[in-house]
Amino acid sequence: MTIVITWTVNNQRSDEGKGTGVAVLNVIGQMGPLVGTRLYPDTEGPYYTRGMEVCAVSMGGVAVLTLVLRWVIGRENGKRREEGFVLMT
Repeated sequence: MTIVITWTVNNQRSDEGKGTGVAVLNVIGQMGPLVGTRLYPDTEGPYYTRGMEVCAVSMGGVAVLTLVLRWVIGRENGKRREEGFVLMT
């Protein structure tokens, strides 16, 4: 979690951007307990099928977004290599 917070703060140039990033991070982070209590009601135990399905779909979405980001950064690196500057290795 510490890495996510420092990345969020250091990823913005202005103080307003840093404050907004931390606020958005806090709002998203506090949604977990709100959503979690609705996804895992006691009546669906012990397997909690609906909650597990939502988590599996979310993890699949994160995997897809990771692959897309890797492709975008690779494409950007290709352009920048031609200019003599690499964004990320």
